[in-house]
Amino acid sequence: MELTEDAPDLAIVLGGDGTMLRALQRYLPERVPVIGVNFGRVGFLASMMPDDLEEGLALAFSGG
Repeated sequence: MELTEDAPDLAIVLGGDGTMLRALQRYLPERVPVIGVNFGRVGFLASMMPDDLEEGLALAFSGG
């Protein structure tokens, strides 16, 4: 599936692994990048912890 006109440029997921899996299931077919912020208990799939959110989003939005 191609990126559609109404698809977001980036999905930011706040939650645990279950939330991340649901977001990946939703956005990967449209090739939308997904960044996970672990607000759950385990967070193996998350890209960053809540304390790193500001720095991580600044990096993502700067294209880095």
